[in-house]
Amino acid sequence: MGLANEALRRLNLRAPTDEVAFALVHMRTERGVRLDFTQAPYLSAILRDRRPTHCTIACAQSRKTVTYVSKLFHLLRHPADDTPRTAIYTFPTVAKAQEFSKARLKRMIQASPLLHEDVADVDAVGVKTGRSGWALYLDGTFSELGATSTPADILVHDELNRSDPATLQVYASRLRASHDPRRWLFSTPSVPRFGVSALWEETDQNEWVWQCGQCGREQTFAPMDRHVTWRDGLDLQAETFRCCHCAAPVDRARVLSGRWVPQKPENAHAAGYHITAIMPPESTAPRLAKAFGEAIQPEVFAQEQVGIDEVSGTQHVTAEMIRFGEWANALSADRPLVGGLDPGGKHDFIAGDGKGKVLAVHRLGDWGAVANAMSSLRISVLVCDGAYDPSKAQELARQFSGRVFLADYSLETVGRRFWEHVHNQRRVRVHRTAGLDYCGRRIIQGGDGGDVFPALPYEQERELKAHLTNMARTSVDDAKGRPRPVWQKIGPDHLRHAHLYYTVASEMTEIGFGG
Repeated sequence: MGLANEALRRLNLRAPTDEVAFALVHMRTERGVRLDFTQAPYLSAILRDRRPTHCTIACAQSRKTVTYVSKLFHLLRHPADDTPRTAIYTFPTVAKAQEFSKARLKRMIQASPLLHEDVADVDAVGVKTGRSGWALYLDGTFSELGATSTPADILVHDELNRSDPATLQVYASRLRASHDPRRWLFSTPSVPRFGVSALWEETDQNEWVWQCGQCGREQTFAPMDRHVTWRDGLDLQAETFRCCHCAAPVDRARVLSGRWVPQKPENAHAAGYHITAIMPPESTAPRLAKAFGEAIQPEVFAQEQVGIDEVSGTQHVTAEMIRFGEWANALSADRPLVGGLDPGGKHDFIAGDGKGKVLAVHRLGDWGAVANAMSSLRISVLVCDGAYDPSKAQELARQFSGRVFLADYSLETVGRRFWEHVHNQRRVRVHRTAGLDYCGRRIIQGGDGGDVFPALPYEQERELKAHLTNMARTSVDDAKGRPRPVWQKIGPDHLRHAHLYYTVASEMTEIGFGG
């Protein structure tokens, strides 16, 4: 006990200038347990990394939240210039932020003698203040404007990938007046090129590297660049981690002796860390094998349990799946066609026979060109996004009376179809997720009961493929914290929506709509 007390005394002396010493001496979990990094050495470097921007991709049970809370309280308690700081800590929803404040953060503060004395009102839910002048706001991103109007020095975004991207942009503007702005973002990943995975590309991309005790080769489990896969390192049948080179069982001590290695050191301005399933002591191979066996969606297991972005193998559209015919991209037609229009980009327009043969794919540029295409391609039914430029869309509907239907993504319950016509109106309500599911299958099916596109010049074909594949299916929390499936945009996707509207127009024609 004497040695322990002496060690704590020395750590306490270092605590004001050493984030790890501060965490060991003053921080506790919500259960009142001291923090210990013996079995999680990868967290020490994150704590001590003082770069203003952090992007951490992490699996479940990685201790990322308690790590960044410790990092935050150290900065609030010991700012370099002694100027009080204001921090905003967000979760996807207000309900989650309040639950965290009451169930975890309050208990962490109460268990720490230092913080319990410093925090003015430990029972406050939305904002906690320190007697030295600092303030910590807790809020959600799917909510009315709250802390978004508060100037801040530190932004901490927990569960980034389940948060509202538009609100996150508003929060980022809160740092403009700070002389020492900091932004820490962390989350389990969802799909490639979205959220935390997209931000990762702008960092130095640290992966945890260790040496195999059998073959001596350095390796990483489930790296973001996928030069090896998580299945190469996790033997689900034998319930053990294996060397991705020689397949020898991995010695836990070897993992603990690893180090962070930046994969893009040229991006040293922003810290990126990737915490995977082999690193946390609670994340054992038998537990992972059991979780995989119970998983309904394998991609969600990879995202949450392994810590790697993944897409649904049955829903994901790839460029290789898209089929093209031998017919030219039509500018006119000798028989009536149906069409879909997304005016949000370049007035993206898709038309065809409604039976699997897409005859025209055009980026028309303006409403005048749309009207010309309506005439030259003899469009009998056009379904158009009515939300982006409603006055122009309504003008088009009046110009081509009975042939244009305005669509929106307001349908909440799917019936026989993923869309419904509003009675006595030229309006269609669409269920976004179900519609993109259905249309994705039509693209994947190609000539086997799906859609085939016209032959296009190289650049146009490349652009179409990009739009059709720039969406990935995942799940997010709604405003009440309940998970729901969604398609996430990961790049320009206007032609994908135009294809959905074209599909609606095709089905409408089959049941008797049209001018």
